[in-house]
Amino acid sequence: MTAFDDLTRLIPPPSQPLWAHGDWDEVEAALGVGLPSDFKQLVGAYGAYHFAEFLTPLTPFGGRDLLVGPAKRLLGQERNFRESNPEACQYPFYPEPGGLLP
Repeated sequence: MTAFDDLTRLIPPPSQPLWAHGDWDEVEAALGVGLPSDFKQLVGAYGAYHFAEFLTPLTPFGGRDLLVGPAKRLLGQERNFRESNPEACQYPFYPEPGGLLP
């Protein structure tokens, strides 16, 4: 069993997930990076599902841009923070090699 199998057994996906499907190639081109297959599987099964009314996968599809625009904005803000506080930022940010993507 995979972790995804465990998740779907514990929390069955909705029968019609909200904002679950779209063009991943377009999303990855906009971000400039390939996204993990398990993230795509999670979005495909759950869409914009609210786990414990707290955690929502950042689906790039549907009525709101939860992934591409916010990721770019956050990366810009974090780069500014890192320039002012380099000791507080141990990891590089995307698109730097090995950089983190929100």
